[in-house]
Amino acid sequence: ADRRDLQAQVLSDISYGLKDLAKELDLVVCSLVQPNVKEIRKRPDQRPEVSDAQGFSGLEQASDAVLLIWPKHEVEPNCLGKPVEISLGKFRAGAKGRVELQ
Repeated sequence: ADRRDLQAQVLSDISYGLKDLAKELDLVVCSLVQPNVKEIRKRPDQRPEVSDAQGFSGLEQASDAVLLIWPKHEVEPNCLGKPVEISLGKFRAGAKGRVELQ
C-alpha cells in the first residue's frame, strides 16, 4: 500500500474509534477538515460538497452529520452582509438543508 492508502486507513481507524468513544460516553465529537479547494473553485457556484474532503472518506463514512461552511463573500462580492452559508451535507437522522448566517 502506498502512503496515501496508509494515511486513509489510519484516519478511518481514528474516525471509527472516535465514533465508538462518543457512543460509549454519550457525547458529541466534532472533527474539522480542510476541503480540496481546487475542486471547489472549478464549480460555477463554488459551494463545498461532502466529497471535497479528499482523503477523508473514512471520516465521512463514520460521520452521522457533515456541516459545510461556505464563505459566500469570497465568490460573491455583493454578499458582504451575509458572510457565510452553513450547509448540512449529510445527516443520517433527517433531511439536509442550508442556512445563511448574518
